Amino acid sequence: MTEDVTLADVESDGAVDAFELDPLACPGVFYPTQALDGVLSRIRTPGGLLTATQARVLADVAEAYAGGTLTVTNRANVQLRALDERLPVEVLRRLQRAGLASHQPAVDHLRNIMTSPTAGLDPDALLDTRPLVRVLDAYLEAHPELGVLSAKFSIGIDGGEHASIAAQPNDVLFSAFRDTAHDVRFRVYVRIGNDPTSVVDLGLALTSDQVVPLTAALADVYLTRTPADGTRPRLRQVLADRSVDALRADIAGRVPGLAQASPREFNPRPPHSPVGVHAQVDDGVVYVGLAPFLGALTSTQLRGLADFAERLGGGSLRLSPWRNVLVPDVSVADVEALQAGLDALGLASHAEALAAGIVACAGRAGCGAGLVDTVRDAQALSARLEGMPLAGAPTIHFTGCAKCCAQRRPADVTLLGRAGDIETYDIFVAGEGDARLGRLVRTAVPAAAVVDAVAELLAEVGR
Repeated sequence: MTEDVTLADVESDGAVDAFELDPLACPGVFYPTQALDGVLSRIRTPGGLLTATQARVLADVAEAYAGGTLTVTNRANVQLRALDERLPVEVLRRLQRAGLASHQPAVDHLRNIMTSPTAGLDPDALLDTRPLVRVLDAYLEAHPELGVLSAKFSIGIDGGEHASIAAQPNDVLFSAFRDTAHDVRFRVYVRIGNDPTSVVDLGLALTSDQVVPLTAALADVYLTRTPADGTRPRLRQVLADRSVDALRADIAGRVPGLAQASPREFNPRPPHSPVGVHAQVDDGVVYVGLAPFLGALTSTQLRGLADFAERLGGGSLRLSPWRNVLVPDVSVADVEALQAGLDALGLASHAEALAAGIVACAGRAGCGAGLVDTVRDAQALSARLEGMPLAGAPTIHFTGCAKCCAQRRPADVTLLGRAGDIETYDIFVAGEGDARLGRLVRTAVPAAAVVDAVAELLAEVGR
């Protein structure tokens, strides 16, 4: 039986360079990019949903091509770094067969569909959003003409879970709420304009059945307004000169029967960490969230997680945009055995785990934009803080440049790399100041001294 791949068989050597498709593209599995540490390939996992079988496939690919390591990204996808070359066609076919790559390579880059990692698990959620993730993914698969959309086009579906993804930077957010009749509906928030923090409520109340048609309508608006020069700007940039009323009218003409709702200011609640042991909808079962350090997993760890998922859970895993991994459907009686197994794998699964709060981008070692070696310094800080009495599990963000790729929202402590003859950081703490960084408290701290500086700040908070 002949397998897919295609897009002119994605070139004879296995893949299309991202820059042949879109100079602003995020890397994908069919169009990897060259980073400082080698070829970078990203495998999209809509909704962060992963079966044990898929996890083993990823472990095999990482072992064969990426030095046995992969990372969970802040869009709950999987990333392979430092490849010697692009993934060959036979590997792409295997990923397609496993459901880890689109059968339509032209739209694989659009499978940026985010939902809470606790969808269908959280007892307080308004609905299970996983069916919507699957329907949206199938819609993209069936419409290869949408491949001209920006590779950064992203959709979030928030079902009211405590581990909310509403604050994550998606182009379009469908946010569940109860209307006056207590029926579950979705508000539609869209980012519009050159300011990426500008989010507007379209004043609509959608049923679940209208989510895909409305997504299609927004895609159609994008297609009709795509610049003639062939560039692919973000959706928010295409809509920058469109008023909310005009956009709502555009959509209403494409999606009949839309109900209106009084617009609300976008004020998403902060998410609760899914790390640790948490009750599920059904009595007697829980999910266990774990925090790989800096989101990195070895092939051995991933295979171990797949085994635990099948033996002690429901046979699946969840990836989160906070770079966590969840093992759902674990019997309460099996939690102790699971956590002992995770400890043996070197994976922290306790709510107070320090690893859950430390985030870093690839930094100078892997990214051309990086000004400091963020991974080195995050590792050094983790070692320094281990065993140190802290007030809770602080969130600490190392970013190699002002793009803040690893995390968009402020952390308790943010370290921003600076340009200069030696590696230095500016240090920010949560509070009034920059919307993404917080309040500046120290400037130009040498990388060699930054571990001590952060330890001192945290010790002051703990007193």
